[in-house]
Amino acid sequence: MHLAVSPANNYLFVVSQTTSAATTIATLTEYSLSSGTIGSAAAITLTVPGYTTDSMVPTAVTVLANSDAVYATAYDQSAYNPGGSTTSNANPGWVFGYAIGSGGALTPVSGSPYQAGVKPSAVTSDPTSRFIFATDFASNELIGYTVQSSDSLNFLINGPFKTGNEPSAITIDPRGIFIYLANSLDSTVSAYSIALPTGTPSTVISSSGPSANTTDTQPVSILVDPALGRYVYTANHLGNTVSGFRLNSSNGSLTLTQATPYPTGSNPTAIIAVPHGNHGVEVVTP
Repeated sequence: MHLAVSPANNYLFVVSQTTSAATTIATLTEYSLSSGTIGSAAAITLTVPGYTTDSMVPTAVTVLANSDAVYATAYDQSAYNPGGSTTSNANPGWVFGYAIGSGGALTPVSGSPYQAGVKPSAVTSDPTSRFIFATDFASNELIGYTVQSSDSLNFLINGPFKTGNEPSAITIDPRGIFIYLANSLDSTVSAYSIALPTGTPSTVISSSGPSANTTDTQPVSILVDPALGRYVYTANHLGNTVSGFRLNSSNGSLTLTQATPYPTGSNPTAIIAVPHGNHGVEVVTP
């Protein structure tokens, strides 16, 4: 199960799956929110036209900052079962887009669903609602899209972009100029700067070398501190820790925070931060 809240805090979007002996069904559910209370729900089944009986596995969801549209990623599990009884599209990964209308009504945007590599694992949008980025876990790639005026998507013309091995999570800093990916197999964080006119990500080179972006074992969730935009954290599933980095706001490079990684409970799978900035910040200069 994966979820996202609209910037206006009036809708909660959840992607989930139900499995029977024959198939796996992926669902995007929209819940109304009022003062933090969850209200009525409306569900949409995520299917690929022409392959509606295929097993679909949902992986992530994001909402545009302007609350105009919601996007969910899923992959066609049937594509991984050669010789099975179900025929699948040759492209297993997809991004589904829905415009958010009056009263929260969801309408598929033109061209949806969009190809998203082999096995999309995460999706996010930038703070200007101009770009969507998805990670492809199987192909080790970052896929970028431009958001059109109709909320439909077009591929960035010079993508996809190389990542580390098995990218599992993605985040964008509050200014919308840096992207960070958690690579679960490598136990690393990939950093990119975004060319604002085009959305093209370029790899950020750390002066300390690639080892400066090493996490504990198997990072599966990542975020940038939303209050200050100065820190990046990962939840490390097999390391049972949180890794911390300080973000250089000028060039996007990362340096490890003091005493990182920090112990957690067993097998953390997600991470979140309080966005108000109401925490102490200590800067220690050796």
